[in-house]
Amino acid sequence: MTVTKRQIEIIEYIMNNVSGITGDKLAKYFGVSSRTIRNDILQINSALSGDQLLCQTEGRRISPSIKASKRIG
Repeated sequence: MTVTKRQIEIIEYIMNNVSGITGDKLAKYFGVSSRTIRNDILQINSALSGDQLLCQTEGRRISPSIKASKRIG
């Protein structure tokens, strides 16, 4: 499965917000619904298979790993 340009931008945005970011804030930033963000996160996690975005109550974070970074680009 490949990721879309927006999904790559979501990954980069999350990586740059190390304290975490909510799905609502991501939706507002990217001009999409929070449901679209949730779907994108599911697709990103599927594409990364093993290195997943962490969804916690205080926001989304990415599990940083060199392996994941290589698969994104």
